[in-house]
Amino acid sequence: MSNTPESAPPHMMILASDGNSTTLSLHQTGTQGGREVRAGSVELAFECDDLKAARESIQAFGLEPSAIQHFGFGQSFEAKDPDGYALNLYKLHAS
Repeated sequence: MSNTPESAPPHMMILASDGNSTTLSLHQTGTQGGREVRAGSVELAFECDDLKAARESIQAFGLEPSAIQHFGFGQSFEAKDPDGYALNLYKLHAS
């Protein structure tokens, strides 16, 4: 397991398996990026290479993704799956 990359947001800890094929991200609770993150909440996050294509696929599936937002660590957008779980698709800047 490796530790959080320098390019990760400051409120996040990322543990990655060797080869980075699997990651576990832990977020602090509180307000982050203009939204409230509550203790016990669930968000499924997926790193992807092409956010625009991923966003278009999510829309084609009938979900309503947010606009792609730019942050110091990279870019991301959010949506809710049909069961109401938060989805976050992101791309980190190269470190």
